[in-house]
Amino acid sequence: MKKFVALLLCAAMLACAAPTAISGDAPGAFVADNCAPAVFGDGVVYVDKPVAAQEALSFFKNRSAISAVDKNGKALALTDLVVGGARLVCGSSEMKFIARGDANADSSLNSRDVISIMLAIVNGKGLSDLCHMADVDNDGSLNAADVVTLMREIVGCDVVVADKLGTAANEDKSMKLFFDEQMHQIDRFDLTAYGPAEGRIYLARREREDAQIVLTSTEAKEGLSLEIGELKNTDGAALATELRYGYYFEMSKWPILNPFNQDVAGSSYVDGLPKYEDGFAIGANESKAFYLTAISEANSAPGWYSATVRLLDGEGRELKRSTLHAYVWDFALDEAPASATAFGLSKGAVVAKSCYALGDYDFKWLNAQPNANELTTGWYKEYYDLLLDNHISAYGLPYDITDERADAYMSDPRVTSFQMGSFSKGNGGEYKVSEEVLRANYEKLKSNPEWFDKSYYYDVDEPCGNGYDMVRAQWNMLCALFPAKDFNVVVPWAQNEFISKANTDSVEYCRGYLNIWCPQSYAWGIHHSNEERKAIGDRYLYKPREYKERWITTTVFNATGEKQWAERYADLRADGNKMWWYICESPEVPYANFFERYQGVSVRVVLWQQYMFDSDGLLYWAMCEWSEVNKKHTHGDGTLLYWGDLFGQTGAVPSTRLVEIRDGIEDFQYMTQLERIAGRDEAMKFVNRVTTAILDWNEDYKNMRDVRNDLGYALESATNK
Repeated sequence: MKKFVALLLCAAMLACAAPTAISGDAPGAFVADNCAPAVFGDGVVYVDKPVAAQEALSFFKNRSAISAVDKNGKALALTDLVVGGARLVCGSSEMKFIARGDANADSSLNSRDVISIMLAIVNGKGLSDLCHMADVDNDGSLNAADVVTLMREIVGCDVVVADKLGTAANEDKSMKLFFDEQMHQIDRFDLTAYGPAEGRIYLARREREDAQIVLTSTEAKEGLSLEIGELKNTDGAALATELRYGYYFEMSKWPILNPFNQDVAGSSYVDGLPKYEDGFAIGANESKAFYLTAISEANSAPGWYSATVRLLDGEGRELKRSTLHAYVWDFALDEAPASATAFGLSKGAVVAKSCYALGDYDFKWLNAQPNANELTTGWYKEYYDLLLDNHISAYGLPYDITDERADAYMSDPRVTSFQMGSFSKGNGGEYKVSEEVLRANYEKLKSNPEWFDKSYYYDVDEPCGNGYDMVRAQWNMLCALFPAKDFNVVVPWAQNEFISKANTDSVEYCRGYLNIWCPQSYAWGIHHSNEERKAIGDRYLYKPREYKERWITTTVFNATGEKQWAERYADLRADGNKMWWYICESPEVPYANFFERYQGVSVRVVLWQQYMFDSDGLLYWAMCEWSEVNKKHTHGDGTLLYWGDLFGQTGAVPSTRLVEIRDGIEDFQYMTQLERIAGRDEAMKFVNRVTTAILDWNEDYKNMRDVRNDLGYALESATNK
């Protein structure tokens, strides 16, 4: 009876599932030195799923000596899957790729593998009788779960490979260790293994990339430690790494923004990422996340690097063992970010928390110090430098512009913008200067065109009421001081409910009185009339994926020449203006933003949309709005950094959202560099696989991961063509 059922299932599989094959049709291993696998040296490469030729080639040191061809010997495109009769060829040698589930090791995933596994189970055979990749779910045994998982894989379902057991010296079966994308925040009480037991990350030279390492346990454990070996290649060269642990705040997350679902998921997620310094504990039926950052330099060797990951108990016994592989693409990111950034970093907030950590709650100690200014500058500088390492420029430099120590920052290619000073109390008054100081700043900046181009004046914010007249007055005031009229003025241009001049086009009214236009992100939506809204049946026009979002009211829209922002954009750019955009506590759901209740894709996609809309820079109002943050709760708007004392440490602590923004800025750089080589249309092919409109993006983190990796391979190929 068992055999009959097994054969019946096999027949069903044969009838409905076309084979999905990978790798070559010949089992021979590469033997030539220049063809030797860079990571896997046994002549066979094992992969969790079918891979494209470009990824298959990446496993070898000298890819120029290797070709991917189909069964007729015709070269495959780099994006083609290595399938069927395709093979990797180096001279007279061929490389074999075996995917998980390939029970008969014929480099093809199909129903024959299902039959092999079923017959082995029915006949009482074990893993030793088949290729070890027959253990599809990676649990150390051969059973019905392997059959089901393989069947789902063949018909195209998304399959997760669970933690492989039995590899550590003192394997603890009550725990799982897996790798996941940093974009995916997991509820503290979710024990699902979302990723594979071995990790892979991909990065360019001069880039930072994170692997999320997740542990789950059905039992409470104390005295644990995580040990990461050196991340190095076969030549002994190493990449620097940083290890941080995930700090859980009590919060919920929206699983989906488009279409928006009011239901929220979970109750405790990681946002703070303090440095990992010593041991840790894990509760029963809990998960615990760590973020390992790989850091490549401009001269890092391309290719694969590997590090051993070990979980130890208090006596040093190995409970879990795994490997992280990092692939460095053969191109470097430009040192100067393609996207300008201007993020608010409050020196006052940084100084206050630094003093509180010293027990100085009334600033009496600080005020009594003869070097108080140097102390506060040093505290601020640590936060500024952390942001700069993540491609973000804060509003204010660590030093006054006229201080010679500011010169190195202003000349640093990573610094894309900074305040030259203002006369208002905006931004907490932190950039308010006298006329004398502003003149001195201007004169120094004029001595270096690079410095001057990065500087901007920012006083009027989100003009409403008589704000348009304020924009004009601001410009005229600066022109009186600096008749050359060569300075930069940025004005965040938000939703406005009032126009001071009846029947006046507000954009035209302010044209010529600023030169960095910076609308809020939903300016790229489409305005609809009252009649259209009534027909749609949605007063606020927040229906997702239908362009029904609104930026300005009908009154203001009529006053701006009845033109959508996209129509104004090209005209303003052609007139010599820089074109930025910004987000803050709005726009809210269902727009992309940096809120803590968003999953990572909806944070990172802001930069993909910025590239799509051809915007030069991103402005964000605050990094450390900490008034509502404590050890249990965070405040997701304006809080992208934390103060170290919150976690018993010192200095700046990044958030998971800062990591996503950093990665988004790097994605923007990939697109820009590909555009430079192959044209914007080529770059947009990748962008449109992720987002096509302001309310239309794919929220699947695996999709963004795959598109970004395809983008990396494409840029590697284009750079070295």
